[in-house]
Amino acid sequence: MSQFARIAWIIVAGFLAIELIAHGIRIHDESVSVTAAYATSVADRAIALDRLLGEVAAAQQPRLLAAVSAPDFQASLTSTEPRLPSSTWRHAAEIAAALDAHLLEAGAGDARIALSDQSTVTVVVPRARDYLVVRADGAGLTAHRRPAFIGTLTTLVVVALVLWATRRSVRHLPRFAEAAEALGRNLAAPALAETGPREVRRVAAAFNEMSRRVRAYLDERTHILAAVSHDIRTQLTRLAMRLEYVSDPDQQARAREDVAQMTRLLDSVLAFSREDRAEEPAIALDLATLLDTLADDARGLGHRCDYHGPIHCVIDGRPTALRRAFTNLIDNAVRYGGEADIMLTLTDDGTRAVIEIADRGPGIPAQDRERVLQPFQRVEQSRNRTTGGTGLGLAIAHTVVTRHGGRLTFVDRPGGFAVRVELNRAPH
Repeated sequence: MSQFARIAWIIVAGFLAIELIAHGIRIHDESVSVTAAYATSVADRAIALDRLLGEVAAAQQPRLLAAVSAPDFQASLTSTEPRLPSSTWRHAAEIAAALDAHLLEAGAGDARIALSDQSTVTVVVPRARDYLVVRADGAGLTAHRRPAFIGTLTTLVVVALVLWATRRSVRHLPRFAEAAEALGRNLAAPALAETGPREVRRVAAAFNEMSRRVRAYLDERTHILAAVSHDIRTQLTRLAMRLEYVSDPDQQARAREDVAQMTRLLDSVLAFSREDRAEEPAIALDLATLLDTLADDARGLGHRCDYHGPIHCVIDGRPTALRRAFTNLIDNAVRYGGEADIMLTLTDDGTRAVIEIADRGPGIPAQDRERVLQPFQRVEQSRNRTTGGTGLGLAIAHTVVTRHGGRLTFVDRPGGFAVRVELNRAPH
C-alpha cells in the first residue's frame, strides 16, 4: 500500500468516526429537543381547544372538534376517563415531566400528557362532565434529519479537500523511488529535480550528492583498475617474451596458458568494473538480430549453436552490454554443455522477451545458483586448467540483465540445463 493510501485511510477513518459520533449525539439531542417542542405545541393546542369548547354550546362542540381534527391531529370528547398509553422510549418520562410543569404554568394543572413513542403525543384535559382527548402524530419530526445530511455532506467535502492536499504533499515521494531505480540501472541518469517544499528539496539535494559521490567512487575505482591493468599487462608482455628462452616445450606451453588466463582475467575485471558504471545509453535494439548474430559467430568458431525465434524483437537496451552478457552465456553453454541452443519467445501479453540458452551439460547445483551470480564465484567442477573461467561471466551477465530491469534465472531441462533471461520489450 502506498504512503498516500495509508494517509488517506487514516484521514477517512478518523473523519468517519468523528461524523458517526457527532451524528449520534446530534440525533439524540435533536430527537429530545424536537420531540419536547412538538409535544409542548400539542399541549398548547389542546389547552386552547378546551377553552374554545367552553365558549360554544354543547350542540356545536362535535362540529368544532371535527373542524379542527386532521389525519395527524385527532380531538374527541369522552365521558369516561381514558387511560394514557405507556412508552418504551427512555426519554418519554422526562419530557412528560417537563410538559406537566408547562401545563401547570398554563393554568391546566389537571391535564395529563403522555408520549406513547417518540412521535405520538396524547393529551387528556378533564372537563366538567367529560374529557377532552387529543392525539397527535408527529410525523413531521423527521425534519431534524436535514441538518444531519448537511453535516455529512460537509464532512465529505472536507475529507475530499484534505485528501487533495495530502495528495499534493506526498506527490514528490514517487520521484525518489523512480530516481533510485534509474540510478541503479544507469549511473549517468539525470539528477533529481530539486523542487517542492523545503524538506523535499533537501532530500533531493542529498540524493544528488550521494549519486555524485557514487559516480566519483566508481570513476576512481575504474581508473585504479585501468592503471593496475596497464602495469600488469606490461609485465605479462615481458614475461611472454622471456618464455621464448624456456627450453622445455611443455613448461613453455603451460606458462603461455597462465599468461593467457591472467590476460583474460584482467579483461573480465575491467569489463565488470565498466559494467558497474552502466553509462552506455539505451537505444531501440533488435534482440532477435543480436542473438542470431551471436549464434552465427559461435558457429564460425566451430561450436554448435542455433537460434530459434522471431525475426525481429525490439527492446530498449544498451547494445554493447547486452552483447557482452549473451556472449558470456553462450560461451558458458558451449564450454560446459557442448552446445548452445538459443530460444527467444514472448510472454502472452507480449510485454516481455524470454530468452533461454540451453545446453547438454551437468548444469549448476541448486545450492550454488545464487552464489555463482557473484563476482569470482565458480562451481567446483569448473576449476580446472582446461575449462576453468574467471568467475565473472555470469556475474557480468546478471549485472547487465538486472540493470535492464530484467531477471536471470536457471532452469533444469531434460538431458541438460538452461539459463533464462527475461527483458522488458520496448513500448509500441
